[in-house]
Amino acid sequence: MPTLETMAVKSDLFMAHRRSYLGGTWWKSGGILRLRETIMNPQDSIPEVALAWVGEGRKVALATVIKTWGSAPRPVGSQLVVDGDMGFEGSVSGGCVEGAVIMDAVEAMGDGTCRVLSFGVSDDTAFEVGLACGGQIEVLVEPVGVGQGPSVAQLQALVNARAARRPVVWEV
Repeated sequence: MPTLETMAVKSDLFMAHRRSYLGGTWWKSGGILRLRETIMNPQDSIPEVALAWVGEGRKVALATVIKTWGSAPRPVGSQLVVDGDMGFEGSVSGGCVEGAVIMDAVEAMGDGTCRVLSFGVSDDTAFEVGLACGGQIEVLVEPVGVGQGPSVAQLQALVNARAARRPVVWEV
């Protein structure tokens, strides 16, 4: 099960974990992870939207970009929240692969299984379900409150940490 931990700012381990921080972006400089404050935009509130949807009684899954190569439309940490009726908010690819991610998110809500999806340009599916920009991305899909996914309490803890502007790591 995922756990929340305070960020250890000196660790390379961070690169293997999804980051979540309200209003900031992490980058590595001189072996130390640093935080750059940014202006909030709707893409930054996906965990809060997910928690609100759970509060409304919806089934919810979170999708997060966990790895990119080459030209990728969204950076690591970009998120999408999907409900059981295929409603969604956010973006993991700027529209290129959202449909496939939404379908997998609905399946994850049904079977309770987390999954890592890989997308990129391949000779057969370059424009079908892929990134026409030439990059590659990996997306982690986690059903909330069911099976392998984070519990509602863990999502609430993440939202609380973000509201307090505490950097956190969401380990999976």
